[in-house]
Amino acid sequence: MRTALIFLFIIVYAIMGFAQNEQTHNVPKKLSFDIGIQNLYKVNNLDSVARFGYSATFDYAYQLSGFTGKRATYLTIPIGYSYLPSANASEKTITMLRYGWTVRHEMSVGKKITPFLGYSLLLTQLKKAGIAGGIMGHQTKFEFGFDFNQFGRNKPYIKVEYNYTRFPRWNEKKSYHFQLWEVKVGYRISKKAKIK
Repeated sequence: MRTALIFLFIIVYAIMGFAQNEQTHNVPKKLSFDIGIQNLYKVNNLDSVARFGYSATFDYAYQLSGFTGKRATYLTIPIGYSYLPSANASEKTITMLRYGWTVRHEMSVGKKITPFLGYSLLLTQLKKAGIAGGIMGHQTKFEFGFDFNQFGRNKPYIKVEYNYTRFPRWNEKKSYHFQLWEVKVGYRISKKAKIK
């Protein structure tokens, strides 16, 4: 246990040192916030849960490529929350907290509308009404959308997401499996910087 804590401390210290590097501060960044509707259209091994709800995500992105007028790629750190309220007495309200990593690719340069593709790996905490505590699982997410560039550096966007989520169960071979669709609208704020 002590060895694991020391190793974790070394990793965190190295990341903090890298973050303080001047060149890192000069990388362009984008802050994004979106809200949308969510459909839990397929559920395995978890009955009586709500199927429709709302979600919101905050996202902090670092630009990785595209500094010379080419298509940009971003590494983002998202944190999101989903709320699916019960529609009747037979359903249970569920909530999900999600955080992890996303890689987002812009598919064009210098256009009024820029399509983008994204891929995410997320940790997810699920809570179900009437049950104490929660369970942790992992989520794979794919997204496709459009940035609207007519408004300058800061721009609105729209996207569609597909999520596959798995939650393990103690002492059982079968797991909980979710498949979700989301439609979201959002807004990006660019933090422009010079690259040395």
